[in-house]
Amino acid sequence: MRIDVTREIVGDVLVITMISKDANLAKSEQFQRFIFGEIENGHKKIVISFENVDYLDSSFLGALVSILKQL
Repeated sequence: MRIDVTREIVGDVLVITMISKDANLAKSEQFQRFIFGEIENGHKKIVISFENVDYLDSSFLGALVSILKQL
């Protein structure tokens, strides 16, 4: 499954915007790997926008917690 996001750098901040309406189990692992890759590439200031998301489940929330711990 492919995650739909836009990626923009504003100053020293990486802004990731979810395009999908759903942030769920099917997308959480791939999203987490994507963000971990960005962290490994040196990004430490990351904003994740959920402006388009209508549904976010607990597995995706768990991925966000793991991302926060990684940072």
